[in-house]
Amino acid sequence: MIIRKITENDVPFLAEIEEQCFADCRNENTLRDELKYDYTVYYAAVEDNKVVGYVSGNVICGECDITRIAVEANFRRKGIAKALLDFLKNKTEKITLEVREGNFAAIALYEKCGFKRDFIRKNYYKDPIENAVLMSFEKERK
Repeated sequence: MIIRKITENDVPFLAEIEEQCFADCRNENTLRDELKYDYTVYYAAVEDNKVVGYVSGNVICGECDITRIAVEANFRRKGIAKALLDFLKNKTEKITLEVREGNFAAIALYEKCGFKRDFIRKNYYKDPIENAVLMSFEKERK
């Protein structure tokens, strides 16, 4: 598996992964639009020339707020999400994210990757309404 920047040709794969992973999935047009912003980053995990996962975020003043991380259903539990997070951790000093309070698997992964729980944002998610756990990772300063 390799991790690289996402290209325009990857957008259909991203849309497929979005449909598998998110109730509020984004379509190809929305994804293409997001790729145009200078502050937006998208990195793909690629296996056998196919995008099998990705992470996206907004980078402002050297800090990245993860907007999505997703792995195709057939490739889960193979370390791809962890590899994407580790890759992103090497690109920035601080990372923040929100995760559904009931998404125990994701929270466990983030904690395994060195993220800490910062606070709860009440009723952040819709369909169904659920709290968000805000988490962050910051490199140790030497």
